[in-house]
Amino acid sequence: MPRRLDEQRPGGFAGLRLGHGHAEGWGYANNQFQFTVTGVPGYSYTILASTNLTDWVSLYTGTSPFTFTDTSASGIPYRFYRAVH
Repeated sequence: MPRRLDEQRPGGFAGLRLGHGHAEGWGYANNQFQFTVTGVPGYSYTILASTNLTDWVSLYTGTSPFTFTDTSASGIPYRFYRAVH
């Protein structure tokens, strides 16, 4: 079952949804949203973001485990994230 983590952040809302694996150490600080993806070691995961849960854009692709920092999160009132394999 996919897992969803939500966090209320100053000025808005950030959400994270993962299929296989989970997120650790997630948070919002200094106008950046950061989390660690610990899926299947060695698997490639793409981080997608959306402001409306309909339109998704690719932000980053990495090999698990990795830490993702969204440096463009500042000024976006609502942003949702998902990691897909």
